[in-house]
Amino acid sequence: MTGWGDVIPPELLSPYKKQEFLEWLASLGIDIWTKKYILIYWCAVTGTELTEELVNYVTGGKARWTRDK
Repeated sequence: MTGWGDVIPPELLSPYKKQEFLEWLASLGIDIWTKKYILIYWCAVTGTELTEELVNYVTGGKARWTRDK
């Protein structure tokens, strides 16, 4: 996975900055699908487990809308 590393502030690329990252991502004025892809990248880079709870947090409770049908 590449590309999203240029978007995420370097200081947030740490599992210890999870809450700060989630708040930053949730506050961005971008669509929920892009937020999910950025979250997937962050989880892969930091070794954090991707959960539906995280997706719900950054998408405003719309995780189920981001799933493939």
